[in-house]
Amino acid sequence: MFLFAFAHLGKADDTRYIFAKVSVLCEGLPVETMPAFNEASCRNATSYEVDPQGRTVWAKATITMPAKALSAGKPLGLFISGKAASRFYLNGVFLGANGTPGGSPETETPGVIDTVLPIPEGMLKADQNELVMVMSAHGGFLMLRHPISVLAVGPFANPTGIALNNYLPSIPAFGILLIGTFFFGLLAFRHAGTPHRWLLPLAALFATLQMAAEFSRGLIAYGYPFHDVRLILIILFALGSGVCLLFHVVGRFTHSRRIDVMLGGMGLTIAMAVAATGYDDKAAFAIMTPAAIGALISMVAAFRKQKHAMAYAAALAACAIGIYATTSDFLDVYFYYLVAALLAFLLAQQIAAFSAVREKQQEGEARTAALEEALQHAKKPQAPRTLLVRHAGRVEAIPLDQIIYCKGARDYVELHTTSGKTTLYSGSLAELEGELPETFLKVHRSYIVNRAAIKELTREASGTGVITFRNGATAPVSRRNMPSVRKALTA
Repeated sequence: MFLFAFAHLGKADDTRYIFAKVSVLCEGLPVETMPAFNEASCRNATSYEVDPQGRTVWAKATITMPAKALSAGKPLGLFISGKAASRFYLNGVFLGANGTPGGSPETETPGVIDTVLPIPEGMLKADQNELVMVMSAHGGFLMLRHPISVLAVGPFANPTGIALNNYLPSIPAFGILLIGTFFFGLLAFRHAGTPHRWLLPLAALFATLQMAAEFSRGLIAYGYPFHDVRLILIILFALGSGVCLLFHVVGRFTHSRRIDVMLGGMGLTIAMAVAATGYDDKAAFAIMTPAAIGALISMVAAFRKQKHAMAYAAALAACAIGIYATTSDFLDVYFYYLVAALLAFLLAQQIAAFSAVREKQQEGEARTAALEEALQHAKKPQAPRTLLVRHAGRVEAIPLDQIIYCKGARDYVELHTTSGKTTLYSGSLAELEGELPETFLKVHRSYIVNRAAIKELTREASGTGVITFRNGATAPVSRRNMPSVRKALTA
């Protein structure tokens, strides 16, 4: 897994970094004695074939140094990056060691994953230089395809710092992920509901932890056995982020067989990550697969006219395509910006969704409060409404529920009440009609009746009608008003 982007080392300096070219590899020989490299266990090999995992190997390599590099006057060093304890000899002279190689786990002292050995002035010569090394890697539990990723001579520098410099372009994305984790968590905490609301905070948290695990190589010069742990953490955090993202999309846009879709998507994601050969590819598929599945689910939801589904489909598809297109540099830079951009989009969607839910809650709360107020008001005893009738020198308040009917007579109206008393209202029937509530009906050009006092309505053969009140009194109903009166009484 070539995460230590050594090719970036020369960008800030004109001096070339010269990679050692392995020519002979010997396996199974004791670490104490340098071989002649013509033994039966020796064979021609390339640098990519140097694999000390679970064994001891001797290798002979050539470093071709241009005179310009030697005359630059800068201190040089031998950079080693990989899973091994190692010892080096340059032009037949012991150069240094990274840990202590051994024939067994008990006799080996693990080396650090990235280190540099200073090369004394005069030890290197122009043109051909012979580098002999012995390596072992009995620690760790993963078998990497290329456990030794860097073996080169260049200007002396701290390799851990160089690794950190390669990660610096991703620092803004790390900040976005960290802030996103906080805000997603705050939103989930403030909006009580189903556990589904915690999926996006967890996706952001796992992405942040994945980036922290990635950055650890530029912060700590750790022993090579921890490298396997770091790789596993990166894969697990990537899977956690991808699966949480998938579950969020499924929960939002599917309504039937939701558990089956979640389990199927998770199984496919894990299968793709396991099937990938390199660990960069494993981490890439751990995010790319859920994003692609989520894009398909969102497209189906968009076809069904579900709100926001098309925006989800576009964002998830863009993320999956972006990961596929940049897999070679995926974990160094692009992944974190792609995920940060996706989470920023999802954060905006989540805020909008929570705001919509909150608005509905507030509307419901307002309706509930209004209903409760109306119920409380209805429970209070209501004073009967009255009609004010002015007489000479006084005003009489007649309760409306006591008025049976009103009979117009030119410029005044007779108010017939349940007490049997008739009171005169000074004004026309039309004026009185404007003061009465809807419980009073005009049934004739000269009569307005209280619906609550009606006992029955009888239709005459001529098409007119007669209303009989509970006290036995009657009132005529005109042929024109008969249909509306009947409709009002049966409503």
